[in-house]
Amino acid sequence: SAALALLVNSYAAAFVWISADFLLRAGRRAAARLRLFGKADASGRMADLRAIPLWLSANIFSWMKTFFGIVFILLLVRLLRGWLRDEIELVVHLNDTLLFLGLFLLFRPLHLLFQIRAVAVCILAALLGYLAWLYYSDPSGSLLLEKADIGAWALGLIIFRQIYSFWSDTVEVRRIPLEELRAKMIITENLKRELVTREILSQAEAADINVEGLSDEFARRLKEQYVDEREPGTIEIENTIPFAPFIFAGIIITAVAGGVLVKLG
Repeated sequence: SAALALLVNSYAAAFVWISADFLLRAGRRAAARLRLFGKADASGRMADLRAIPLWLSANIFSWMKTFFGIVFILLLVRLLRGWLRDEIELVVHLNDTLLFLGLFLLFRPLHLLFQIRAVAVCILAALLGYLAWLYYSDPSGSLLLEKADIGAWALGLIIFRQIYSFWSDTVEVRRIPLEELRAKMIITENLKRELVTREILSQAEAADINVEGLSDEFARRLKEQYVDEREPGTIEIENTIPFAPFIFAGIIITAVAGGVLVKLG
């Protein structure tokens, strides 16, 4: 439909902008880090090099769970589209582009869901069982190769979501004086976790802070109890990025292309 085409094209324009801006910012940061690495002494360089495998070991299993979870969803959707194509088409035209967009928007809750051990075990067992059935059905491996692109799509989604996360950390976060904190302002996820750790907010209270921002009570409590150890008297909040320019770009793209411009699959 026209509404879905506008939605996809608007997000496509946003993705292009985010990717280009990320490359510029990442290039500047990489150049700055290389300069610092070159000026550091031997112990400093060794510490930087050791941080890489430490980061990988701390995150690899988490991302493997998410990778297998995304593969499971993509595979399930592909099977359902094959079995119930006519019934699904009556509700929505679920193409690969719309599916990729939906998974991107739902990435964070899905990522948290896949970290639950029972969920991860069930997904892995289901995937291994399905792959074993494919191999049993066709020992030549051709059926397995037909499904290999699902892994590439899952990896691409995870990489782009990480690009967005790194970009948003540099663009959407700023510091303000603590006394300027007001209701409706949005605090960062890192700050939420810190507040829970320091018992300024409970886990349930932190979860209640959504896109509508802080309540009057939470804003007052933070001004009274929160002290930033790195920069006392300040607090980290998120900037809100206007989406209207991307909607305008989506309207132009939809009018010129006559439909969805970027089609996956």
